Amino acid sequence: MILPVMIHSILTGAGKLLTNRTSKSFLSIILVLSLFTLGSQSAYATLFDPVPFENRNLGKNSNAYNPMTVRPTLQQQERFIKEVAPYAVRASEQWGVPASAIIGMAILESGYGTTRTAYYANNLFGIKIWGYNPQGAWQLKGQPDEDFERPVRILESLGPDRLIFDESQRRDNWYRQFNSYQDAVNFLAGTLLQNHRYGFAREKYQSNLENDMSIENASRQYLFDIAHAGIII
Repeated sequence: MILPVMIHSILTGAGKLLTNRTSKSFLSIILVLSLFTLGSQSAYATLFDPVPFENRNLGKNSNAYNPMTVRPTLQQQERFIKEVAPYAVRASEQWGVPASAIIGMAILESGYGTTRTAYYANNLFGIKIWGYNPQGAWQLKGQPDEDFERPVRILESLGPDRLIFDESQRRDNWYRQFNSYQDAVNFLAGTLLQNHRYGFAREKYQSNLENDMSIENASRQYLFDIAHAGIII
């Protein structure tokens, strides 16, 4: 039960700086985020597990998705939530997406800001830009081939999950680069989750609130709905 207590402390303090309505939105996040757990710190030597072109012996392509080898401490996790929560609440008020869903996705997708895409591109949600060297994007080199239309050229195979790709000819491993976490949150809530694929979930969330469903239950339903729609970003 460490996470709900910790978030209650963070959000109660932050809520004092905002409106009463916003403060209630902060506090409503607690129960939904109780689905996520905090981990303790473990020690390893390197920042990230290597991919094959970085280490021919230990590298794996699937390591590209992993968070840092040293897991964030409870204090670091707290700082991450404390930073992202105000952005999520303001985005919720502006675009009607539950703040708890935004925070939850940020935690799961970025490992509390410790994935490569979060660390190097402030991309908390794994949001891609498909194309060859697209503008405003960062390349996750070594990532497994996700191009289902044309295979990525392999320069060398060292074994299963140990491929060295021709990164200059890839369009499947570019991720939108943001200037800040706030920009990432605003893009998710204000653009991606407003499209036809997920817009119905926002409308249903608002309808549930109007019909006196609690924010906690409405937020959980929203997460279920976008998961059912397929949160492919």
